[in-house]
Amino acid sequence: MEKNIRTITVPELRQGRQALAEELKQRGIPAREITLAQLLLEEMFFRLQKGMETGADFSICMALRRMWGDTELRLIARGAEYNPIPAVTETPTDEAEEDAYQLAILKTNRQKMSYVRKNGLNIITIKVHEMDSTKRQLIYTLSGLVLGCICGLFMQAFLGADVIKAINDSLIAPVRNVFLNALHMMMAPVTFFAIIAGITNISDAALIGKLGGRMVVVSLFMQVITALLGLGLGLLLFAGELSYMQAGIAPVAGNAAAVQYGSLKDMVFDIVPRDLVEPFKGDKILQVMFLAIFFGLILNKMGDKAKGAVECIDFVFRFAIVTLKVIVKAIPLVVFLSMASLLASTGIESLLTFSGLFGGLFIGVAVVWLVGAMTILLFGRITPFSMTRKIMGLSPLIFTVSSSHARLPFVLKFCAENLGIDAKLAAFSIPVGVQLNKAGNCIFFSLVTLMLMRVYAIDMSTSLFLTLWVSVCIMAIAKPPIPCGGIICIAYLFTVVGVPAEAISVILCVEPIAAMFNGVCNESANIATTFILARENNMLDEKKYFA
Repeated sequence: MEKNIRTITVPELRQGRQALAEELKQRGIPAREITLAQLLLEEMFFRLQKGMETGADFSICMALRRMWGDTELRLIARGAEYNPIPAVTETPTDEAEEDAYQLAILKTNRQKMSYVRKNGLNIITIKVHEMDSTKRQLIYTLSGLVLGCICGLFMQAFLGADVIKAINDSLIAPVRNVFLNALHMMMAPVTFFAIIAGITNISDAALIGKLGGRMVVVSLFMQVITALLGLGLGLLLFAGELSYMQAGIAPVAGNAAAVQYGSLKDMVFDIVPRDLVEPFKGDKILQVMFLAIFFGLILNKMGDKAKGAVECIDFVFRFAIVTLKVIVKAIPLVVFLSMASLLASTGIESLLTFSGLFGGLFIGVAVVWLVGAMTILLFGRITPFSMTRKIMGLSPLIFTVSSSHARLPFVLKFCAENLGIDAKLAAFSIPVGVQLNKAGNCIFFSLVTLMLMRVYAIDMSTSLFLTLWVSVCIMAIAKPPIPCGGIICIAYLFTVVGVPAEAISVILCVEPIAAMFNGVCNESANIATTFILARENNMLDEKKYFA
């Protein structure tokens, strides 16, 4: 939506700057971005005035436009054609230090500005504020989800089964398969380099220290219990027949794929690969993880001698992340097509299944709180009721913030002020615990795997249950902090139990919403772990805790 603020003349430039600042402040724009917008406004004003040669009668129309969380400033000037945005090669016209400084500012922010000539107008657009990329991706994906549901129900109501099948086979399935192939292509390299980069950058204090070791023990205990309860919850929620959903997933020939591991023993003894190439060619993600951990530890042991190799690995990891970010930009489109295909083929009944999944995620939050309370009682020897009550109050805020980095400041403040945890301990434990406490992943991975097992009528034997339990625990910890990291882990779990790779497209539809529940669970487990460390090391203010 565009809002005209005012027309600015030369004498009114100062008032125009102030009006811009007030309007941006009302929209919640950070002070730093407001200052930059004022500076760019002033520089563009003078460059337009000089370039268009209008003299003292020069004026521009200033307008703000907001769309999808982005805020843009538009400057519109009528007159002779002139582009005020400096070229990269432009140099100051005189030797004045001020001119050189102003030109440097414009060049630095050149990517924030664009110019277009239209209907006798010079139009400059300045990007004042851009929405966080994670939040933008979430909005696009949710929009694709809703539009896909509407389109799918419309197709089912007005198109015949033959037409729907033709659309699925000729349009939806090919696009979806291209995306899944691209995602599958990056699974092994991203996992491999993410783990190596994480190991080579880990600090000795976090790896060997007393607090770090205790944190690992408590976190793993909570994760193992949560994964077990998550699998039990999934067995209860998805006990019925769900094979009707196959029609909207485009199953491979022969229905489900073969179960990869017949028992837990097979999985353990298959971790070490015969060669270095085979793990990257197939779906042997555990073997890829083993190689990454093995090589990462060796590089750490080599110390400074491996500095060049570590820098090279870090570069390749960043390259893989950028590549994956490009691929996942197609997720909203794939979600739209997948939901349209699913609902067109199966009807609104599929939404009831998804509602059961979301209900399971909601119950999963309570399960994590219960496990956290039990762990506090067992390790901390203190009543957990005050802790649980306060975390419940914080959870709505955590739910709305998708990034763990963005949550860090208020989680640290909550630990110190509401729970009485020593601030220095929290500053160490909470950031490190982000990589260890993945209780939400345990719940989500368990539920979606069991749901798709019911879709493909795969029986759950005792040996397969144990294998899946261990696999969920490993994948929850191993989930790389990258776009679609959870999807990569779920793809491996599907190969363990024999679910076709095409089923990933269905999980893409629910992953953005599930990530919110995962955030609440993961932060709750992280806070509980930090609380136990504070209790055991006499770094807890019990007056604040019981307040």
